Formats: sequence, C-alpha cells, structure tokens
Amino acid sequence: MFDMFSPEYVINYALGLLPTWVPWAIAGSGIALFLLSHILNKLIPLLYRFAITILCFVLVGLGFWLQGRQDILIEGKNEVEKIVTEQKVITKVVVQKFIEKQKEIEVVHDKIAAEINTKDDHMCDVPESFVRVHDSAAQNTVPGPANGIDGTSSGIALSQVEHTIADNYELYHKVAEQLKSLQEWVTKQKELNP
Repeated sequence: MFDMFSPEYVINYALGLLPTWVPWAIAGSGIALFLLSHILNKLIPLLYRFAITILCFVLVGLGFWLQGRQDILIEGKNEVEKIVTEQKVITKVVVQKFIEKQKEIEVVHDKIAAEINTKDDHMCDVPESFVRVHDSAAQNTVPGPANGIDGTSSGIALSQVEHTIADNYELYHKVAEQLKSLQEWVTKQKELNP
C-alpha cells in the first residue's frame, strides 16, 4: 500500500526537489576539500587531517549516492510519462473507433427508418396487449393485468410501432458498442500496465 509518510517516500520526494547539480556539487566539494587538505598538509594537525579525510569521503560518497537516487527517480518519472503517453494514445484510438462505430449505427438506423411507411397502417390494428407488454419490457417491469378485453385496439399505428422498435434497437446497438469499446480500453490498459 502507498504510504506518503514513509521515510522512503519522504526521501524520494525531497530528492525530486533537489536540482540535478546538487549531488555533483557535494561530491565536488568533497574532492576539493581532500585536495586542499593535502596541499595544506603541513599546516593542519594530524587529528584534523584524519577528520577532514573522513569528511571528504563522506561528501564524495553522499554526492554519488544522491546522484544515483536522482537517476533512479528520473528513470521512474520517464517511465511513468511514457506509460501516460501510451495510455492517452490507446484512449484516443478507442474513442475514435467508438465514434466511427456510432456513426455507422446511425447510418444503418436512418436507412431502416427510411423503409418504414404508413401505407400498411390500415392493414394492422396494434392491440392494447402488445403495447402493454412492449412498454413493460422497455421499462423492465412486469406487466400488470389487462385493463380491457384482449384484442382491444390501442389506437397506435403500425408505422409508429416500427419507429419505436427501430429506435430501441439503435439504442441497444449503441450501448452494446459502448460496452465493447470500454472493454477494449480496459483490456489494453491492463496489457500496458499489468
């Protein structure tokens, strides 16, 4: 689990704030102090020379350690940026494909709707029981008992029923395509970052 108060996170966060030249400056100051202490060897007492030498090694080691940590953080940041860029590309491709599929569904629906005509309306009397069952199915509810005699005319034209059914199937195909696109997007995201 991610803990932003863990010592490792705090150290990495602080190192991420350091400019990249700081580790080299620390290591360089250790080297410069070491060289300076050897130049002024005769002026510095032995006990202080030993302490200065230890300090020089600590500074050089700290500088190189900081540089190594920063390199790891920079590599990690670059990897995250690469994954984010790839995720955006995947999203763009899936969305574009989804939009194209939605337009195809609309074109097919328009062609189907163009085939609907009113000339057959007089040949079919849509019964009330059909409308009741259809509306219940559309609302995902169980139809109640019939209010009238079976076979009673609903007063709804056959062409209107055809339009409703075509619209419902268009919506179904759009939602199905939306779900397929979402599943494709999730699958590709998992492949990118398992």
